[in-house]
Amino acid sequence: MSGYSILTFKRGRLCLPLTLIGCVALLLLALLYLWLVRLGPFAHQPPGGYPVIDSQGDYTVFVYGTLRYAPVRWLVMGTAANARPAVLCGYRKQGLDLVEESHGKTTGLVITVTGQQLRRLDRYERLGIRYQRMQYTLADGTRAWVYTRLSDPVREPKEPGGADSRRCAQAFQIARLTSLIHSECPYA
Repeated sequence: MSGYSILTFKRGRLCLPLTLIGCVALLLLALLYLWLVRLGPFAHQPPGGYPVIDSQGDYTVFVYGTLRYAPVRWLVMGTAANARPAVLCGYRKQGLDLVEESHGKTTGLVITVTGQQLRRLDRYERLGIRYQRMQYTLADGTRAWVYTRLSDPVREPKEPGGADSRRCAQAFQIARLTSLIHSECPYA
């Protein structure tokens, strides 16, 4: 026989079990590494300057990237959490970040999390290393934590008092009412 294959014979014995054990060991090492880097207790120390997270409290978070997907939320927080659609006015998604834009809007989800789950989100987003967590007002008036990239200088969130934000919120309310009318009246 020329060359090698997964099924090799050595002194009359099949070496497949050793290959399989090696693959499983490599997979377990990779999972251990990912756990240490992403979820392990030694991997991330939260920075100062953020409000203390109350373990008994509930927090509202607006997600617009990978956390929109329930399996990702389940892996990060241990639960998929209840989510509802939401819109952030005055910003548009650009890659992994939000960019301020007067007529922009970013669609995503609002999730309600516990203090422990918020800490897990901070670890996943690498708070203080890759992202910052700031409070923004969404189109429906809900105040929510939003993770934004740290690559830019720290910026203040756009408050709902601006004309662009009010216009976006009004358009959101009109669209919401229109969808309610069409869902309740089949002839409209």
